[in-house]
Amino acid sequence: MSDAYRQQLDKYAESLSIARNDNVVGDLKNGNTAEMLKMFTDGNLDKRFNKVKDQIEFVAEFFDEDQFENLIVQYVKTVPLLAYDTGISDGERFLNWLPEQVELTAEQQDVIRCQQARHQIEEVARENRLTHVAFQGQLTVSEKLAAEFGDNEHLKIQVNPICVRTTFHTAALLGDNADVPAVVQFYPVKNDIRTALLEEDGLEMVDVLHERGAVTLEELQVAMSFKISREELIDLCLELIEMKLATIR
Repeated sequence: MSDAYRQQLDKYAESLSIARNDNVVGDLKNGNTAEMLKMFTDGNLDKRFNKVKDQIEFVAEFFDEDQFENLIVQYVKTVPLLAYDTGISDGERFLNWLPEQVELTAEQQDVIRCQQARHQIEEVARENRLTHVAFQGQLTVSEKLAAEFGDNEHLKIQVNPICVRTTFHTAALLGDNADVPAVVQFYPVKNDIRTALLEEDGLEMVDVLHERGAVTLEELQVAMSFKISREELIDLCLELIEMKLATIR
C-alpha cells in the first residue's frame, strides 16, 4: 500500500468518525449524495455514543446525567475514532480525555481509576488468554488441594497472573470505615472482576509470586522480607486462595 493511499484512507476514517463530511464529500462516487453521507455519519455517531456510554455506565453514576451525556457527545464529535480500536479502547480514551474538560471531584477520580483498572484487566486477559484460562481452570481443584497445603511439601502456590493495582484516595467505593489512601487489587474470576484490599504482607506476597511464579511454602517464606511464622504464612496463603486470588497446584 502506497503512502499516499494510506494517507487517503486515514483521512476518510478520521473524517467519517467525527462527521467531518466536508472533508470527503468531494470524493463521493456518482450516485452518492451529501445527504446520504450525512445519514451514514450521523448513524455512526449515534452508535459510537451508545457504545461509549455503555462502556462507562458505572462512571456515569457519579456525574450529573445531562452533563455526562453532553460530554460524550462532545467527545465523539471532536475526537476521531482510532483505526483498530479494541472493544474498550474508545471508552478508555474518553476517560483519559475527561479530566481535560472538567474539574473532577476526588470521588470521581477514584471512580475513573476503578473503571480504568477494570479495562486494563480485560485487556491483559485478552492478550494473555491461554495463561488466563489455565489459571481459571486450576481454581476448580484449588480448594481441595488447599486442605493439604503446609503438609504436602510438593504443593505450590501460584498467584492469579492477571492482576492490576490502583490506589483510591477516598472511601467512595470502599465504605465509610475504610482507611485511605488504599491500594486495591483487581483480578478476574471466571467472567467477573473482583477487588481485594490487602495488608503490606499480602501485597508483598502477591509481588513475590508474580516475580517467581509457582513456589512451595518453604520457597515463599524465604523470599518474603517480612518476618512471618510458618503458620501465619499458611493462613495468608489460604486467605488468598479463598479469595481466588491464588491457587494451589
